[in-house]
Amino acid sequence: MHCSAESVAIRKTSGRAASPTGSRDSCFFWDLDYRISAQYGICIRTDDTLPWTYSPATLVLDPNHRVLAVFPFPGGGAHAACVADYVSSLPRWEGGEPAAPGPPILICPRVLEREFCRELIAPYERHGGQETGVMRTDYTGRTVHIIDRRAKQRRDYVIEEPETRARFRSA
Repeated sequence: MHCSAESVAIRKTSGRAASPTGSRDSCFFWDLDYRISAQYGICIRTDDTLPWTYSPATLVLDPNHRVLAVFPFPGGGAHAACVADYVSSLPRWEGGEPAAPGPPILICPRVLEREFCRELIAPYERHGGQETGVMRTDYTGRTVHIIDRRAKQRRDYVIEEPETRARFRSA
């Protein structure tokens, strides 16, 4: 199992942020405007003129920061044991180190109709696409496009047809 500790502080008590665990697998966020806490539902504000209502809790997250479980602080020593029991009940990681995250892409399944997806893919399959490269700074300081297969190897097809582009924008 791969675990990390991520802590959120809503009040700054000293001038520097330090990892509470000292581990390289931990992260410490200053949440002085309550945005992180509000996104995870542990901090609520019903009116801009009212103060934030904060409900301290432990959230167990998956590697993509989706919430698996929420454990409100009950007061008392049982909290850590409940969290530890839950985490130990999760399936064991069998694959050594977790895979490195892929490129920052957005996957939106079932947004386009299947037939339209096939129409978008067909020109790439017919023409094979064009090799894309990377941008680098040359010896004069200019940014130039180069093909560097050690950095990236990919082929793209640019959809030029105005009708297809308009259909995609309206989807």
